[in-house]
Amino acid sequence: MGKSKFERNKPTREELKARVAEAAIQVLADATIAEFEKVHGRVPGARLVILGLGRLGGAALTHASDLDLIVIYDFDDEAPDSDGPRPLHGGQYFARLTHRLISAFTTRTNAGVDDISSFRKLHCLADTEDRCIYAASAGNLST
Repeated sequence: MGKSKFERNKPTREELKARVAEAAIQVLADATIAEFEKVHGRVPGARLVILGLGRLGGAALTHASDLDLIVIYDFDDEAPDSDGPRPLHGGQYFARLTHRLISAFTTRTNAGVDDISSFRKLHCLADTEDRCIYAASAGNLST
């Protein structure tokens, strides 16, 4: 007798772990953004997406996997300022929001910390006047 439809489509443990991580990222990002918007409001017409790369993006997360995330945003150059009590220009708005998200995602818990002192963590890929793009080879944080 063949497998039932449910058994054939049953997600793997790695896929389930990726779903849990995605849900946690969504809840934490929503809460962080809501708190940020209380102070700085929203940038009209702006968009933000958090992409999961690596094992998270491939739905192959294990208990030892890290989360490789990219924050991508866009806003209208014609109306770049946020509408809150302490408005910010779009670039500054999203830079600060991204830092808040990183802080929220990397808050230490009782689970411990990474021991990666033997690795060079960040490698600068491009350095211009207004930005530096880094690739992280290890650790909790890359911006």
